[in-house]
Amino acid sequence: MDFPAHPNLTDAYLEGFGLTNGASVRLARPTSPEGVAKAFGLARKDNRRVVLRGGGRSYGDQSLLGEALAIDVSRMKSVFNWDTAEGLLDIQAGATLEDVWRFVLEDGWFLPVTPGTSRATLAGALASNVHGKNNLLAGTLGEWVEEIEVVLPDGSLRTVSKDDSRFWGFVGGLGLLGAIVRVKLRLKRVVSGEVDTVVRQVPDWDAQFAAFEEFAKADYTVSWVDGFSSGRGIFTAGWHVPVAEASTLRAEAQGISPAIGLFSKSEAWRVLQHLTSRSDMRVLSALRYRMGGFPTVQKSKRQTLAAFHYPLDYVPDWQRSYLPGGLVQFQAAVPRDEARRVFQKQLELCQKARMEPYLVVMKRHRPDCAMLPYLVDGYSLALDLHRILSREEDLRRLYAEMAEVAIAAGGRVYLTKDALLTPDQFSRCTPKGGLTRFRELKKEIDPDGLLTSAQNERLRIATVRR
Repeated sequence: MDFPAHPNLTDAYLEGFGLTNGASVRLARPTSPEGVAKAFGLARKDNRRVVLRGGGRSYGDQSLLGEALAIDVSRMKSVFNWDTAEGLLDIQAGATLEDVWRFVLEDGWFLPVTPGTSRATLAGALASNVHGKNNLLAGTLGEWVEEIEVVLPDGSLRTVSKDDSRFWGFVGGLGLLGAIVRVKLRLKRVVSGEVDTVVRQVPDWDAQFAAFEEFAKADYTVSWVDGFSSGRGIFTAGWHVPVAEASTLRAEAQGISPAIGLFSKSEAWRVLQHLTSRSDMRVLSALRYRMGGFPTVQKSKRQTLAAFHYPLDYVPDWQRSYLPGGLVQFQAAVPRDEARRVFQKQLELCQKARMEPYLVVMKRHRPDCAMLPYLVDGYSLALDLHRILSREEDLRRLYAEMAEVAIAAGGRVYLTKDALLTPDQFSRCTPKGGLTRFRELKKEIDPDGLLTSAQNERLRIATVRR
């Protein structure tokens, strides 16, 4: 059955950020909670399912579902209140993280937790309960939220505080329980718009883990790992500049050059597309490692907050360099004592398959609070894999093998990055208590299963028969 003509609905083809998944949908782009509720009602009337979408930054099929009504909340950006003394922002959840930091920075505040992109909406970031380079000290973004407003599948609007037992179902719930439309977020006080960093070349896994332990109290820690190596890479620690520098707090001071050498950044992905062969990436990875200096030498560098947190945001459409196949990212967090063995094995599997990851990022973590948690006291390794169409089955096999290694060690796969996990693997890496509670909440709030996604149908996270 086709949707009836409706002035606020359009036909659209949506894709995941990795460009490996897509779906034809009817698209609604409301500007208010009432608009979201109306879209729910329209879908129910026509016996359609609903998938929620923010900035479209999740990698796989999290915000996709063929023939569904997709509700895009990205037009909902209004600020209701900004308490500059307390750093408490009351804002619609369609605002992006970039919208937030640009709005609050000049008043001496910044995002307390941010992932590697600022283009995600608050709604999407909270549905994923995102983390950043400061996860060990600051936790996930959801831990900094005072309350949220959610439109439930029946069209009702509910305020949910952090003390509400349902809070950690909506936050980290992948948009399967309701649409987050408003957020009260507590920001982090800063006196400068810059970060002081130290950069160290690390020759192997032992040096990687030693660096994270040495700099455990730094504001931020992260490491790039050479996917063609046995653990070598470039470790970075960062600290907010403690000296007041008002000029650096202006949003325009965060700007990064629009060019890379002779090329406009808007065209950079076309250049990068010619450098995504396995042999090219081996050379580029080795070059990047050599440019990191020497293991006994530590470099210091000052960066803007935006340059430090979001370097890839300033290379528009960089993921398109992986076309025509696209990009699959695998990320799992594993317990501290198992991380070295697991990460070594995962890279060995990639190298044996001759499908080395082109970008590998390592971070330190603490457990998260969501009903569907994905973090543990340990480390994560995020691996960007080039999907080559002629090797689709090889990629699926590699992904499954890496997942098995992580799960056997007590690890958890980050669903926001996932595209190829199996239902059995999801079940085994998700704590039973939280999953049971989440499914009970789904039956209570959405007994008809109106809200879903292609990922939910694939993994059977909380599916409801219709």
